[in-house]
Amino acid sequence: MRCCFSILFLLTGLLSCTQNENDRKAAEFASQMRSNNNQQSSPGQSASQLSGRNDTKPASFTQLKRVIPDELEGLPRQNLSGHTSVVNGITISRAQATYGKEPLKIELMIVDLGSDTHSSLLSEFNWYNKYISIDNENNYNKTFVIDGNKAFHEYDKVHKKGRISTIVYSRFGINLTGENVDMEMLLDAIDMLNINALNSIMES
Repeated sequence: MRCCFSILFLLTGLLSCTQNENDRKAAEFASQMRSNNNQQSSPGQSASQLSGRNDTKPASFTQLKRVIPDELEGLPRQNLSGHTSVVNGITISRAQATYGKEPLKIELMIVDLGSDTHSSLLSEFNWYNKYISIDNENNYNKTFVIDGNKAFHEYDKVHKKGRISTIVYSRFGINLTGENVDMEMLLDAIDMLNINALNSIMES
């Protein structure tokens, strides 16, 4: 009986340490997000975004399509499309493309949300106000920061499928998914995107 109590006490201590570590990481992530939000705006942020107003009119999907590259990570673009939709009274524009060379495939989507506060309207960006850290032998899902922007990545280690999404300039959502690729390839692909072109759209 004494042995059972000792084991139970040990397990309780381990669970407590794990929970404390997760809480610490969550607090650090939240602190980093607050710090990023309190920093001076990135080039191109409008006064309405800084004041918290959400009346920014999204760009046309035609403008977004011009940002989509012809090639990504050495893979040729196979198609390109775009459309504008209204979700809960909010207008959202998007452009998307598929790149591939068997067996590799990458899909890119760029969305003009008008404001990052609208990110919850799309399933691709419902991680935006969360802290996520899950890692096991089969997959992982994590929120992180890339170039000062909130981001999320997930990867299926068994089927070699992954996704990275981020929001830049507190307005544009970028979502990359890949099949038969590793996470490094997706990270390199997002680095290849011309983010400055989105800033130009804001200033036009």
